[in-house]
Amino acid sequence: MLINVLGLGVMGTQIAALLATLGFRVVAWDRYLDADKREQCSRAQRMLARKFSPNSDRAVEYVSDLTSLVPALTIEALTEDLTIKHKVLQAVPYQLSLNGLYTNTSSYRPEEVLKIAGALHFFNPVHVFTLVEHVPSSAPTEAQKVVVERLSASGFDVVETHGNRGFVGNYLLFHEIATALKLVDKHGYSPETIDRVMRPLGRPAGVFAIVDLVGVDVTKAILENLHAEDPTVYISPLFDRALARGILGRKNRTKFIEALDE
Repeated sequence: MLINVLGLGVMGTQIAALLATLGFRVVAWDRYLDADKREQCSRAQRMLARKFSPNSDRAVEYVSDLTSLVPALTIEALTEDLTIKHKVLQAVPYQLSLNGLYTNTSSYRPEEVLKIAGALHFFNPVHVFTLVEHVPSSAPTEAQKVVVERLSASGFDVVETHGNRGFVGNYLLFHEIATALKLVDKHGYSPETIDRVMRPLGRPAGVFAIVDLVGVDVTKAILENLHAEDPTVYISPLFDRALARGILGRKNRTKFIEALDE
């Protein structure tokens, strides 16, 4: 079965690699396709193959021409920007409802991406977190059912959630990140102090380390999207300071904590 993946960012590369590892034929589109993105996807597939027994040795196929895609189940993993998502989906050269559309959005309701969309929200890194939040589309297609069944059979915990922004995982996680940063900004706590308290309470990765993993720009966008529906979500000015200094987190080998330096 063919699956088209739109977007080869941090999550798109892992999703494409996972689906290929699970035996699907995967065609991945990205407007700015380069050797680095191909290598990231290949590296992810090698890592996933160690965790899952590959159903095939099929490699991900890559295209940069959106019009070359043929009708198939489509998984959207574009940047968390509705304008970009809408623009790309409108340009897809086939009717998305025929085989179905899943979005990997982490901070929009699926119907905000497209009315017929469902959601398959994976967690980063995919080879560690075998968990996926599933929001069924209004009219599930056979292809969508096959993917969900394959994920479950491969050991993923597929949790059906409601379609609220953030679903369950990111709603809780990003509220926690926002609150921790409020302690830094408003009460003068250091990240080290917060981490020292939270580690014994079940949060081994520090707040700043999570922001680095997700990406400073992506974290800010998610918080802004959650804030739009819940004004109590705090958005730290540290994000703007970090971005102004080119601090993005792991993706460019910088650390969010550097934004605290004057």
